[in-house]
Amino acid sequence: MLQRSSIAAVLFASFAFLAGPSVASADAIMPPPEDCPSGQVGTSDHGGPRCVLAAPEDCPTGWQGAMGGQCILHPCVDDTNCNTGEACVEHAVCLKAVEDPFYDYGEEEREKHGALEPPASDLLKSPGLLAGPPMPKTRREKPIYRYEAVNLCAPEVACLSPNTCQPEKLCVPRGSRALAYRGTNIGPVRVARKTETPLTTNGVEPKEVPAVVTSKSGCAGCAAASSEGAAGWALFAALGALVMAVRRRERARERARRGE
Repeated sequence: MLQRSSIAAVLFASFAFLAGPSVASADAIMPPPEDCPSGQVGTSDHGGPRCVLAAPEDCPTGWQGAMGGQCILHPCVDDTNCNTGEACVEHAVCLKAVEDPFYDYGEEEREKHGALEPPASDLLKSPGLLAGPPMPKTRREKPIYRYEAVNLCAPEVACLSPNTCQPEKLCVPRGSRALAYRGTNIGPVRVARKTETPLTTNGVEPKEVPAVVTSKSGCAGCAAASSEGAAGWALFAALGALVMAVRRRERARERARRGE
């Protein structure tokens, strides 16, 4: 006959075996929904599965489509942070200051060694975000200010206070520059810059070219496509006017032959 201690051990082991999968599944991310409405896609994280707007495909030059129907910029430190065919180019960028009382994952150690911050895209690769609920962050002795790129700075596109125009590098197709966006579906994206006090003055003048919004949902081709489209319509109108003039001249000659 088994002793009571042995029986208790067997029961505890059995309970742990049965409870283990349930505990593990509590931290698991559910699969995204597959029956989203038209124009939306399924996504899932620790907040649960849901449907969100699909990434737009008509964002301006220098912007990327992101889930949620937003257009976002792509900050970088050098060309290695950019996609194939892109270069890391300095622009006049409208930045928003955000107070943060915590260290990012691994940031405290990087600061001790004077290492530069990784670009925003690399922050998502942190071990603290790879599995399970996010690990708790370490609180700083004093909050700092981080910055989000919310637009380009152009004379025709306001970067309203307390936001400021600062020099920042962005990934853009080689040989081009990002355009300041007049759309309303802009998503902020964090840059590597951080300061002890918020920036209050511009570090660069507004100088970028603005994109022209031609649809409610997004950029729909923006400045380059808009100028090409305008040129095409102008040519079409000119050809139409020429055809009408030729027809009027032929009618006048016909009436002259008839003695009218």
